[in-house]
Amino acid sequence: MSKEEFNLYLTKEKSYSSFIEMGKDVYLYPGKFYKYFQSKQFLTELNKDKKRYLQYLNLKAENNIPDVFIFKMSYILNPYMSLRYHKFKFDTYKELGEMMLFYSPIVDVYLKDFIIYNLLSSYMERLGDDHKFPHIYKKLKEIEEIAKTDDQKAYWLLAYFLADTKKLHYRNKIYDSPDKFFSSQLGISSLIDFSSSFLADKAVLTWLEINGYEERLKRFESLTKVNDANEKKAKQTRARIIEKKKAEEKNNN
Repeated sequence: MSKEEFNLYLTKEKSYSSFIEMGKDVYLYPGKFYKYFQSKQFLTELNKDKKRYLQYLNLKAENNIPDVFIFKMSYILNPYMSLRYHKFKFDTYKELGEMMLFYSPIVDVYLKDFIIYNLLSSYMERLGDDHKFPHIYKKLKEIEEIAKTDDQKAYWLLAYFLADTKKLHYRNKIYDSPDKFFSSQLGISSLIDFSSSFLADKAVLTWLEINGYEERLKRFESLTKVNDANEKKAKQTRARIIEKKKAEEKNNN
């Protein structure tokens, strides 16, 4: 065997003869590898590779959550592979954006990690893609800042940016204009449910903002707040009238 070859067993049926080969599979078995990376067998072999072992120690010192640790550890083992995380594999950044939109309006908890834990930017930096694709990296860093206060909006901003589309992806359908989307949603059967949840749906709101409807959204939100305030005031007034009437009836009796 060469310097980088060995025979390490993840399971009885699954073994690896190099760190490069092992790194390619980490995303497929994240739970198993997290435990394995703490094992004596693995650490003994890793210690023979001083560069990787030092990177491992530095990574451990960061005290990351397990998912972040195994992601970064996989690229210590194999720094040349495509983007991989929790059984997702992407050959291009556009594929990542398209997968994020595929689940719309649901935010995938693992894909969101690319933003909230800066996994995508750290990946780009490791591969030198921050210099190869500066426009993507610059936009990504801006979105990471947004994620600090609104991670759902950041998620959809990144999805549409990477997918390079302005068409709304929503529940396995694609809409190219707000008129077509709202017409499809405001049928008799869905009118109440949709109208009550619309302002909380970041997938739709972010898409509208991307397409230049931000000012209209703000006006709509303002009108909604005024309407909600008036409705609350009306309920309070009705409650006072009812209580007053009850008190009067009690006194009359």
